[in-house]
Amino acid sequence: MGLEALRGQEDAVFPILCSRCYPVSASHRLDHQLTSTEAVRELYYRIEDDVRRMLIHTISQMFTVIGNERLVLSLVYRLRTKAKKNRGVVLYILDKDIQSRSTEENLKSICDYVIETREREGTVELRVAKSLTRHTLDWHKLYMTDEGLKLELKKTNPPS
Repeated sequence: MGLEALRGQEDAVFPILCSRCYPVSASHRLDHQLTSTEAVRELYYRIEDDVRRMLIHTISQMFTVIGNERLVLSLVYRLRTKAKKNRGVVLYILDKDIQSRSTEENLKSICDYVIETREREGTVELRVAKSLTRHTLDWHKLYMTDEGLKLELKKTNPPS
């Protein structure tokens, strides 16, 4: 589905600097705001045509802020197409249980790579939810330390 088909479904406005404002000075302030459709379109067109690696952190915020599952999934399809054209990859970070289960499953069905995060008993955990390679669905603890991030990996064998 194209972005134009979703034209009548704008329900949010985003303070995103759009390409109509270029070139701009560092002190430029946005004098207009974008609708949901315009914001997603602007995000897509700002990504270089020859991009090979993309990280979307977090896709959950896009579902929450934009508030239109079809519009966000349309962007996911378009990013996937752009990455595949360049033999690239898009990695999505998904906050577990922020959006509906059906939305999560829809996203996983069209993405090549999805990492899920969750907070459990005051600890942030993550797992590979979707990958083109074999992997476990184990949750791994993520710690912030003075030396940086530490990931506690569970020692299990990947599924065969």
